[in-house]
Parts: sequence; C-alpha cells; structure tokens
Amino acid sequence: MNWGGNGTRVAPRTSLWSIAAFGAVRSSIHRLTPRIKRRLDGRFLTLGPPDGIVEALQGCSETDAVCGRRAEIIPAVPDPDNAGEGNESCVLTADVSRRTAIAPPGRRAVFVFDVVMTMAGQSSTRGDRVAVIGGGIIGLSLGWQLARRGRPVTVFERDTAGRAASWVAAGMLAPVSEFGFENEDFLEFGRRSMDLFPRFLDELAEDSGRNVPLDTRGTLVVGFHRDDTERIRRIFDFREHKGLPVQWLTGAGAREMEPLLSPRALAAMWIPEDHQIDNRRVVDALREALVGVGGELLEQTRVTSILARDGRCTGVVTDQGEQHPAGVTVLAAGCWSGGIGGIPKELVPKVRPVKGQIVSLLADSTYEFTRVIRAPDAYILPKGDGRLLIGATEEEMGFDNAPTAGPVMHLIERAWEAMPAIYDLPIESIDAGLRPGTRDHEPLIGESGMEGLMFATGHYRHGILLAPITALALCEVIIDGNTPEWLTPFAPQRFGG
Repeated sequence: MNWGGNGTRVAPRTSLWSIAAFGAVRSSIHRLTPRIKRRLDGRFLTLGPPDGIVEALQGCSETDAVCGRRAEIIPAVPDPDNAGEGNESCVLTADVSRRTAIAPPGRRAVFVFDVVMTMAGQSSTRGDRVAVIGGGIIGLSLGWQLARRGRPVTVFERDTAGRAASWVAAGMLAPVSEFGFENEDFLEFGRRSMDLFPRFLDELAEDSGRNVPLDTRGTLVVGFHRDDTERIRRIFDFREHKGLPVQWLTGAGAREMEPLLSPRALAAMWIPEDHQIDNRRVVDALREALVGVGGELLEQTRVTSILARDGRCTGVVTDQGEQHPAGVTVLAAGCWSGGIGGIPKELVPKVRPVKGQIVSLLADSTYEFTRVIRAPDAYILPKGDGRLLIGATEEEMGFDNAPTAGPVMHLIERAWEAMPAIYDLPIESIDAGLRPGTRDHEPLIGESGMEGLMFATGHYRHGILLAPITALALCEVIIDGNTPEWLTPFAPQRFGG
C-alpha cells in the first residue's frame, strides 16, 4: 500500500532523502543518531535530522510496510549552554513512499524509499491544506483518505464527530433496494460504492486498528397484503429487467430463510447484494484513523463562514473568530450546510433537514434473526451487538430532532406486523437524526461554482453507503484535478440558481 504517494510536495526548509533495503527491510545496523522514533503499524521507522540517517527497523516482512504518513509531537528542549542541542516545541511529519524497485541479475531486489520530514507550518504551504466542514461519516472519510495520501487536512466538527445523523443511521447498504424507476445514475453510483467497501474497511482497519465486519447476509423485501405483493412484484420485475441480482420468493420461501417472519407473509424479493454495517463502529474507527495518519480533527468547533478573497474561497472562520486558511475547503456539514456564511447566495447548497426516528430493541442469543427485513413502512435490522433496529420515519420538521410518540408507535406497529416475536423485546433507546435532503434526494458532490470550495453534502438516506465513493472521488478531484465522469450527475450546479 502506497500511503504517501510520489506527489508529496516538498516545501522550503524540508529534508528529502532516500533509504535502500535489500529484499525485506532488515534490522538496524548503523548507530542511530536521532532521538525521534515513530511506530508504523507495528514496525518502527527512525527519522534523522537533515544530515542524519533514516533506517527501517526490525520486523518488516514487506517493504511497503514502512510506507505511510505520521506526525510526532516534539516537546521543547532547553539549550542553556547554547550548544545547539535544544529545540523548540514542534510537530514533525514524515511521509514515506516506495519510489523504485531494482533487481540486478542474480541479486536480491533493492527497494528505494522517498522520505519527506518536515515541521509543522513547513510541511506544506497553506495552499495545500484542505479544510473539511463537518465531521460526519462523509467528512471523516474524506479527511482520512486525504491525510493517508499525504495531504494536510483539518476536519471541523460543531459537536462530537460522528454523533449526528451518522450515529443514528441504521447502517443499511442498499443500492438495489433503494433504486427507483428513473435514477439509474444513482444505482450505478451506489453499486460502485458498495464494491469499494471491502477495500475501504481493510484500509480503515490498517489505520485505526479496528476491524469492522461487512454483514453480507442480504435483504428480504416482504409483502403481507395483496397491495404490498403487487408493488414488490413491479419493483422485482423492473430490477430483473435491469439484470440486477434479485430473486422472487413465495411466503413459505421467505419464512424458510427467516422463520420469525409473520405467517401472513405472502411473497418476498430476495436481494443478496444489499448488505449492512455497524455505522457506529465505522465512525469511531474513522475518528482514530484520521488522526492516526496525520489528519487534524477539531471537535466542538463550529464553522460559521468561509473566508473569501477576489471571489475565491481561502479557508474558514470558526465561532471563536479564528481564521483557518486553506487551499481547498469542502462543505460536508449535512443538513447544516446551507447555514455556512460567506457563500454567494446563488451557490448556497439547497439542503434541508429531514427527520428520521429509529427504535433500538435488545434481543438475546435465542432470538434467531439474521437478515435485513424491509416491510411496508418499516425495516428491521439485526446488529451483531444484540441490538435490533426498527426504522425509520421521514418527517419534514425542520431542525426539530426530538423523538415523538406517534411516529414511533407507527414504526413499532408495522415492525410487529412483520415479525410478531419482537413484542416482548425491551426497548434500549429511541433516537432521532436529521438527514440532509436535496430536491431530488441525491447528493451534491464536486465543484461548488466558487473557486476553492467544494460540496460533499445532501446524501439523504445514503450517507453510510456512499461514504467510500464520495471520499475517493473527491480525493481524485482535489489531488489530481480530475472529475470522474460518473460523478457528473451529482454536480451541485444541476439545480441552477
């Protein structure tokens, strides 16, 4: 895995040198001159001063194991005798990437690594820094992916990162279930993101030390009345016509897969490729991964407006009046995206809050229920930690996120009709979150129309599903200047003024 990339910029007063290792990186041979060490994924890299030695130390079975970007806080050291042995407090950053592999005939391969060591404020110009407004799953994913590519990034979160809509979400990854009759672009986008999830989770485990499993046991869309069944049949026929992986089941076939379904189940559509994940574990891992690869996370820091000069966005201003210059600013503040000041009126993202309430029940080990069930007006998801989620409402209630009795009663009633066995389960919690909705319920991703400002917002019900592709697509736009063609349907300018 190439973490730093060969495009890392070297600012004035930085040091660039290389190390070579024969085959797998060997143990230390030379005397170590520096006192600064940093652990990289269970292995050690030692960084010297500009005229020092850089060596990879013991335990590396693969040369790429040393590649990465890490930051070390160096405390101030006094130098009372003016002997040149002290230093000021600073942050040291190392970017390590494999540059070449040379294998002379009959010899073991020689791997050469590029190493950039810089101090805070010198690792890049402010023009390189990316400011991400919003620490939900979209902002965290983007910040983390930028940082692991060596790009300086700061994520600003008004509260605690990952504790708003990303926390209340159910964690469904359902591009096929959610696919309507007209939004084929979204289907393609969602399936691309689903395909990225294994890689996304592998990299997340590398950088956070947390393994988050992908639940691939599939989804059942169940009908209990004639109208339900006819509606599901139309949906099934359309998906089958598009060549999507779906299977039609009788009620008996559905109950064979999930015995706890109501005997009233008449028919079902089986979607093996619609999965789910524990979104809470994902956002917790993202917080650790972002900081672990050198990104900056500022929580309890609300961005009130962007900075602008000559029609260009040049950073952000926080509620403390602090200015944070940045070369690129990404607005990923969910339903609060429209409230950031400084954006020209005609470019303000048309995003509104859509309230969603969800009920968490507690099931014991005897409750055998494994798949996602989508019933009329409710879905039921078993989580690996014993929770059973029932969701979710869609309410146009502004920024009111208080749980309310009526919608919750309706959710539980519809879930009970689908699965009567939930009747005696205790309620763990009732939560409400605010989804960021757009006019067409599809996201706004890409250039905003103002230089230096990008949008990654409006993901509505699909923020968890679309986190990988949103992060990777915007990394390509920001770092390489390329906008993938399949991102065009979600351009923020599609609504005009």
